[in-house]
Amino acid sequence: MKQFITLLLLIAFVAVNAQKTRNFNVFKENKIESNNDKIALVIANSDYDIGKLDKPVEEAEYLIKALEKQGYDVQIGYNLDQANMKKAIIEFSKKFNSYKSGLVYYAGHGFQIDGENYLVPTDTPQTDVMFELKSSLVNVDYVFEAINDPKKPKIIILDACRNNPFKDKLASSYRGLDDNGFSEIKAQINSEILFSTAAGTKVNDDNPFTRIFSEEIIKGGCYDDILRRTNSRVREENPRQILATMGFLEDKICFGEEKKEAPVTPVIVNNNQDISVNKSVNVNDLEETLAWMQGKITGISYYKYYNTGALSKNFYRESKYKIEYDTNKCELKLIEEDSYVEDRNSVRNDRVSNITYSFNLSDISTVAIEEDNFNGKNFKINTHNNKKAIHKVSKGWASQTIDLDEFYIKYTDLGDLKDHPERFVKAFTDAVKMCGGSKKEKY
Repeated sequence: MKQFITLLLLIAFVAVNAQKTRNFNVFKENKIESNNDKIALVIANSDYDIGKLDKPVEEAEYLIKALEKQGYDVQIGYNLDQANMKKAIIEFSKKFNSYKSGLVYYAGHGFQIDGENYLVPTDTPQTDVMFELKSSLVNVDYVFEAINDPKKPKIIILDACRNNPFKDKLASSYRGLDDNGFSEIKAQINSEILFSTAAGTKVNDDNPFTRIFSEEIIKGGCYDDILRRTNSRVREENPRQILATMGFLEDKICFGEEKKEAPVTPVIVNNNQDISVNKSVNVNDLEETLAWMQGKITGISYYKYYNTGALSKNFYRESKYKIEYDTNKCELKLIEEDSYVEDRNSVRNDRVSNITYSFNLSDISTVAIEEDNFNGKNFKINTHNNKKAIHKVSKGWASQTIDLDEFYIKYTDLGDLKDHPERFVKAFTDAVKMCGGSKKEKY
């Protein structure tokens, strides 16, 4: 009899400690007595009653180390049931009052029901009763309400667009249960929500998002730059996974020091190298680069005005630019729209022309910023070995067709690139590199 009682006590002890293990680190706070002004809540659920996920806790470890390295106080919750999940969020909301910015990360099961988004605690039962299911979940709005301070910037990361474990059990009786991850979520003021994949889609348990995002945080920089780098790298590993964001940060959140873009030194290629198009070019990266250039070049304009005085002759010339491109062929067309207006007090002699420069990016050797003898500024584009590989076609008052080895984009107004012409040079040089036109050098 004593042996039987001892056995029962042993089983109870193991069960209690197993529960503690599953909910360990509920309120673990690293360096909480520090002078840090940033705090994060990291919740990762792997050990579900309905079945185990392999990656959430492992991925959370990457992020915790990265955040700590960049001066965050981190509150950690692993494998939390509903009670402890809500408790962790409440505790975090209290501490958030003492910090200037915050980050919340959740990894585990998550899905939508009737357009409402839910996080799934580890003790959620495998049930065919919708009311029982919903009452066991944690609504995403619960997190937002806990940290709804419009004066403080905050990032909420949901790496939870995973397969819905309840779909088959409830599908026949409830149509509102969705198997396509989260629906769109309305963000609070001064906050941004980051999804590991776009709304209405799902990713596997082993998706690369958190690992890559953590690596980029360690490198440092501000959130927008880190997000851009992360999205590009995630697409390289999983082309079908595209990060999605909602909301707007009114204040910057930076991880470490904000990185400044250094001026770009033009890249000069080896005259003897093979300049054929690099067949391994990442089309998505090139598309992103050229689309950025296309958006920026419309703000570039060239303008000169002359007044001859005694002859009472005035004229001005204005040029604006636009870009067309074919990513798959690495072909680019730069179109200069040129207008000339002349006034002699008696007759107007207006002229308009369009000049198109067509070329393959693999034929370009250098892109540089240059000033001419008249204190004008230009982006100067050169081909390899003075090769006449730029096809110029002019239409209008001076129609002609000619092949060139260089051309200039003249500018006096850079639009929102004011004071940063090197950014356009960098993008142009990146596109050239991706198409095999120059050395793979760091710059």
